[in-house]
Amino acid sequence: LADVAAELGLRTYLGPCYMSGMSYWQADGKLAHHWDEARGMAGLDAAERFFRDFDGAHNDLIRGALLPDRIQTCTPALLQRTAMLSRELNAPMRLHCCQGLGEVAMVEQLRGASPLGWLQQLGLLTPRSLLPHGIYTQGDDDLQRVVDGGASLVHCPVVFARDGEALNSFGRYRAKGINFALGTDTWPADLLDNMRQGLNIARLMEGGNDLTSTLDLYNAATFGGATALGRDDLGRLAPGCKADITVFNLRAMHLGPLFDPLKNLLLAGRGDDCIASYIDGRCVMQDGQVKGVDYPALQRQAQRQFEKLMRSHSDRAFGQPDWKSLFQPAIPFADDYSAHTPLSAIDPLL
Repeated sequence: LADVAAELGLRTYLGPCYMSGMSYWQADGKLAHHWDEARGMAGLDAAERFFRDFDGAHNDLIRGALLPDRIQTCTPALLQRTAMLSRELNAPMRLHCCQGLGEVAMVEQLRGASPLGWLQQLGLLTPRSLLPHGIYTQGDDDLQRVVDGGASLVHCPVVFARDGEALNSFGRYRAKGINFALGTDTWPADLLDNMRQGLNIARLMEGGNDLTSTLDLYNAATFGGATALGRDDLGRLAPGCKADITVFNLRAMHLGPLFDPLKNLLLAGRGDDCIASYIDGRCVMQDGQVKGVDYPALQRQAQRQFEKLMRSHSDRAFGQPDWKSLFQPAIPFADDYSAHTPLSAIDPLL
């Protein structure tokens, strides 16, 4: 993966994900946990090897990161060792937390603290820590823990809004002194969409437009992310910084009359308004096309993998329902086609 990313000219932070446990539903409907400490430690060993082998590779386009899965799938020993290794290697550490009420309840039951309180005890709230998503925090004390440790939250507004959930709120957290990076965590991985919806959601949660500005979301998507990674040479155009530049078309009809490039782009733009991208001074995308990528072949491969994934949900969902019941179309298909006919059988291009 690192070699492919470098071939495409991408700047990436990579590493294998690892965990030491998982939760599952028993036949009686009760939630249970399975722990495998050895597997988790082996995963961390692999992550350390990857970091030592690839951090700074390909003219520094590739950097390493420690990527434990989620807070509720990791044991104290695994996270403590992750904290030690992050400090030793000066490696960024990403850990999903505070993203659901079930997670919060589980951590409080197993660890006797809120998720952020537990991370503080383990030494995992540091300037090297990137924490998606930070939605279900336990009051101002939790927010202060993030500030005191210097950790960053990774805000992914779109994926949570789809389930009727929202951070409460972007402006309130920022006012406490929390640094935000902006993420996607869903498809499409469109940062402009997340900036626009993140702005609208923040203002809805805040009941006005005083706490959160267009610039605040733009900053989160640029140097907020760079700050989270400990990079003062990314996320901005300035002497001594990397020549990472994204070019947008501001003449598209849907952008309307131009009065402020940033506001036009964030309030009305979309991902495909990006027409060129330069990374470390090299043009890696021109006219909406990433050089070296066969888009139709990639789409066919993704479609096959997704159809396989859908079928696997019968084994993964509680009660093992027919997978077809889990994936219903918004509007019933005509009798000529089953709702679950593979698209490769419908569209000759797939």
